[in-house]
Amino acid sequence: MTWNATEKTARNLTLEITFAEAYKVSASFNPEVFRIIFNDPLLCYSARGGIIAEKNRLLTKNMPRQLPQSGETTALEVIVEVMVVGAKAVFVSNFVLNFFLTAALQ
Repeated sequence: MTWNATEKTARNLTLEITFAEAYKVSASFNPEVFRIIFNDPLLCYSARGGIIAEKNRLLTKNMPRQLPQSGETTALEVIVEVMVVGAKAVFVSNFVLNFFLTAALQ
């Protein structure tokens, strides 16, 4: 996962989050949780102007599923898994072939 702060105002901070494998985010029955902790008390002020207490500087948000649950999504997940397994097989076979060719040439 990577993130980027895209907008910052006096009252808002907008984050853009990019997942490496978005189809796996909250794919199980229980959603995954995204937590942001503001460590600096001077950066967090309440709507009334006071500093937010330490226990309230943890923001928690349930992550929605990034792809809707449907037949097409399931097919896409299967295709991605097959592609990953295929790529790993090609990598390993290429490594083994290079190993034998190097040994034969020496």
